[in-house]
Amino acid sequence: MMLRRKLSPFLNMLSLMIAPALLTIGLMLSLTSAYELPFSQTDIVVISCLTALILAMMFMIKKRRGLWLFILGVVVLLIGFVVRSQLKMGLYGLLSQLDIQFDTVMVDTLMPSLSYTSIQLVTGAGYLCISICFWLTLYFSFCCGLLKAPMLSYILALPLAVLAVFYVNSPPDSSHLLLLIIAILLVPMQQLSCQSNSSKIAAINSLLVLLVAGFVLIMQPIAKSIDGSWLKTDVFESIFTVVSNSKSPNGLAMSKPESKPLSNAGTEDTTDDVVMTINSSDSGVIYLRGYSLSTYTGDSWEQPDEEYPSEVDAQPYLFASRAVQNAFSGVFTQSLTVNYSYPSSLVLVPYFCVPNGSNVRIFEGNVSMSSSVSSYVMDYTPTSRVLVDRLTLPDYLIDAELDYRSYVYENYTAQLPQFVSFAKNEIGISDVSNREEVIWQIASYLSSHCSYSRTVDATPSGENVAMYFLNESRRGNCVHFSTSAAVILQSLGIPARYVGGYRVSVNRANTDVDVTENEAHAWIEVYFDGVGWLPFEMTYSSSSSIMRTPRPIATPTPDIAAPVDTPPPSLPQKNTPAPSQISTPSSTISPSNTDVPSSSDDSKKNEQANIPAVLWVIIGLCALVLLTVLRRILIKSLRYKRWDKLNNNRYAISVFKYSRRLEAMGVPMPEDVDRLAKKARFSQHSLTNEERRLVERSITQQCSGIKSLSKGKQFLLAYVLAIY
Repeated sequence: MMLRRKLSPFLNMLSLMIAPALLTIGLMLSLTSAYELPFSQTDIVVISCLTALILAMMFMIKKRRGLWLFILGVVVLLIGFVVRSQLKMGLYGLLSQLDIQFDTVMVDTLMPSLSYTSIQLVTGAGYLCISICFWLTLYFSFCCGLLKAPMLSYILALPLAVLAVFYVNSPPDSSHLLLLIIAILLVPMQQLSCQSNSSKIAAINSLLVLLVAGFVLIMQPIAKSIDGSWLKTDVFESIFTVVSNSKSPNGLAMSKPESKPLSNAGTEDTTDDVVMTINSSDSGVIYLRGYSLSTYTGDSWEQPDEEYPSEVDAQPYLFASRAVQNAFSGVFTQSLTVNYSYPSSLVLVPYFCVPNGSNVRIFEGNVSMSSSVSSYVMDYTPTSRVLVDRLTLPDYLIDAELDYRSYVYENYTAQLPQFVSFAKNEIGISDVSNREEVIWQIASYLSSHCSYSRTVDATPSGENVAMYFLNESRRGNCVHFSTSAAVILQSLGIPARYVGGYRVSVNRANTDVDVTENEAHAWIEVYFDGVGWLPFEMTYSSSSSIMRTPRPIATPTPDIAAPVDTPPPSLPQKNTPAPSQISTPSSTISPSNTDVPSSSDDSKKNEQANIPAVLWVIIGLCALVLLTVLRRILIKSLRYKRWDKLNNNRYAISVFKYSRRLEAMGVPMPEDVDRLAKKARFSQHSLTNEERRLVERSITQQCSGIKSLSKGKQFLLAYVLAIY
């Protein structure tokens, strides 16, 4: 008994802080992993727990509680005023991140003419995270501790939970989501604890939930979906860091091919051998670029006759990456780790990275190392978040880009009259001034007139591979789609080139993903004046742009620029084997039978994302109304059931407490309730059954007086405070 008495304050304080802390942590971590927000897991957990603890201690203090809360509010406001510039930086970075994900202009509308460095944005994100966690925990603690109405937490918790589950690039981490569910389920238990006025029940409920939450954290660490690249100290040395430099066994390694034969594309056999393992802090589809070829001969792709010198100060390969850094200063990069099965000197790089280091060689069409490596780490910006029309090169690269541009138009365009005629007569291209619209028209034509197949017959000897695919077979894999698109663009005077590499689907961030030969892929790159080479997917009509480009106006066919990774309706969507590629470890990577169809999980995700926002708002509001009504019915039923079980004295005292709450809202307390409650509390005699019935009639009379109050007060008593 003495031990319980000593532990009682601690357990009561724990019961007051556990629900607000878990609600804030579950919501913030779910939103962070779903929307890829630049918030720290450590900040979220520490600030939420600390704030909940401080507020729980204040709510347990009965004397001068209001004064302490006032002092806390003043201190918080002063701190907010002092760090207001950092909070503005964090808000700018947050809006920039959401702009890129949802293709909006919130940051330009709300915060025009502002720009910050990456370091400032990271600093601001920390301050903003702390601020959001504090105010969320304050609200939840206020509902649970001061108002004794935990169900009010749902007003804010449920809409945020809906956002975390439905409006996402990828689902929240499972441990985050489980924490959120536990926190939401804890609220009704807290409500019952408040109604029963039993600290024992509150403490037991809190301890049980704390044990379950701890189990979740142990079995599925929440750090899984948080960027842990800060733990890799070698990343600070350079963005591109070589981790290992072992020798390749049996001479097996990937390398850039001198040419890509096309006649037999689609006839080669591939295996499920793992060529590498990657680990990315981002989820989604990642394109790992291996090499590019520029000259089309009719049955192969070849290197340019004269490659642009790579020893120049501003490498053309990095123009697009520099443009992204210049235009999207608010974009938070992701970290990628690549582990080769066999060491190689060829480096497979994600788009918009800036590889550097003493032994890194950046050529005009690929990146390699001075010696074979087994693994490396680099930072990159996911292509799906970059808008083409917002890319601009920094001023110091303008002259270098002008010099390189003349070389590009000389070596990456071709005089091919038969393809010009095809583009004009079959595709209907009459104006090439809008480069993105031309790309869109070509991809739309290919998806509607040509079908995908993993394996196809070899092109007859002497036939032009691209022309045979467009006019005769109209059946091919990513090599045929990409080759045809690149050749048509080159014939129209638009610089384009063939690219080989890997297309990898990462379903969950910070997890190892095995990449097999079957995931090798081919796509194209198109040169944009003043920007550089940008990647475009030609095999999928519904996601033909790896980049996110504006939809052409007044065009009846589907938009190729939508960032959705699903096959076109005309392509096989079910029971279609994954495409493959000639990527045998013996010599080179050269995509052939690729074009991996989207998984069923991606299709479900895209289907969710297409549900109108208004519908989710309506569902959320209906759920909130239903929960509010059910809450009132439940509390009212429990109140009368609890009263029925009490003896006469405890019944009178409990009714007195209830009557006093009604009196605070303007309904006078009956004299009999006050008189008999004092008798029950201070007299040594028990109340009679007649006196109990008198108390019951008096409280019924007082409740009938609620109807004389204004509609606003009646609503407050019935559905907000749930005391009527």
